[in-house]
Amino acid sequence: PMITIEENQSEGSSYYKELDKERERQSNLDTIAGIKSNIEELKIPSIIGTKIIRILTTLIAFIIPAIIGLAYIKFYINNIKKPLEFISSLSVLRALSYQIFSFSIRYLGEVFSVFPKIELNNTEKMPISLGYTWDTKTQLHYILTATTDSFRDFDKFRIFEEGNSYIKKANYFVFQNTVPYTNYASPTNFTTSNITIQSAIIDLTIQLKTILSSESLNPSILNSGIVLNMINNEMPITTNIHCAIRLIFEFLMNNFSNIKKEETLIFIVLVIAIIIIYSVTTTIQLKWMSSNKKEIYQCLFSLPKNVVSKLAENKKINKKENQPEEVNKQSDNIIRTLNSYGTVDTSFSYVLLLIFGTFLIVIFAIVSIVLFLYLFYSLSRIIITTAPFLHYLLASYSMLL
Repeated sequence: PMITIEENQSEGSSYYKELDKERERQSNLDTIAGIKSNIEELKIPSIIGTKIIRILTTLIAFIIPAIIGLAYIKFYINNIKKPLEFISSLSVLRALSYQIFSFSIRYLGEVFSVFPKIELNNTEKMPISLGYTWDTKTQLHYILTATTDSFRDFDKFRIFEEGNSYIKKANYFVFQNTVPYTNYASPTNFTTSNITIQSAIIDLTIQLKTILSSESLNPSILNSGIVLNMINNEMPITTNIHCAIRLIFEFLMNNFSNIKKEETLIFIVLVIAIIIIYSVTTTIQLKWMSSNKKEIYQCLFSLPKNVVSKLAENKKINKKENQPEEVNKQSDNIIRTLNSYGTVDTSFSYVLLLIFGTFLIVIFAIVSIVLFLYLFYSLSRIIITTAPFLHYLLASYSMLL
């Protein structure tokens, strides 16, 4: 009976010891789980700051300039189109001037039976550019009206690129008294004075309209001032127009050359700025994270040694007693968490990843700058290559007249 009582006391003592160990182990697990939870929920300033720096850098150095650049493209296209409109208006005016000369001669030739009249019952499609008619008189009247209407587009060119020397010279030929206009009263009686292209053409238009309004014409009109003015002043007018167009071409070539130089300078400045901005911000991020990591390490280092030793001891006991896999995994995760924050220096792999990411962003930014600047270059080149056709197309037609 004595042996039985001692055995029962021994078994009860062992039971309570195991119960105390289990409670202590559970208490340690709860403490470490709380530590792990606090670590996982910890808001590290450098991580949040890095995200903010990345967003602001991308916004300031990439997104905002891209939006401004895309908005500027529309303004740039409208600006480079103005010289083309000027060339087109001058080319049309020169073609109309040749038409006035040739159709006036044709009309007088038909009146005096030098040329045959075009049959009005012609079944061919009516010419749109000549007023939908084959009657020479009606065609000439339409051309004179179109010529006077064409001057409405010239007022906006007076203020175009006022500071440019090429445009100033072109405006000088178009808007100043530079046409040596000879006013004939008779073949031997005439005076010469410098007037503007508009004044010269309007004067001819008024004189020719008097011919069109006459019911009958006398052959003596061929020696009158009206016909002599038209024949002798056609060349000075078209010469001035040609000089103005040539100066606009020189303006376009000079502008294209300046754009290439400006784009090269802009490219160099932007690339250097992008490299400096991302290098500085990346350095700040790395130093900030390194500083925060040291602070975290110091906090973890200040943990009671018995907590860490009990964690390791608890892990060994769990392995021996074949504790559930979830408890072992939890302990492993806690130790890995402590180890991950336990280095003094920033992880080399993380630094390499951050630098590599920054390098890719810089490369992407440089490629975007190249493509964006090439867009402006290609637009300017298109203007240079297509502008002469506005001149040559109507010039070829004018020469046929």
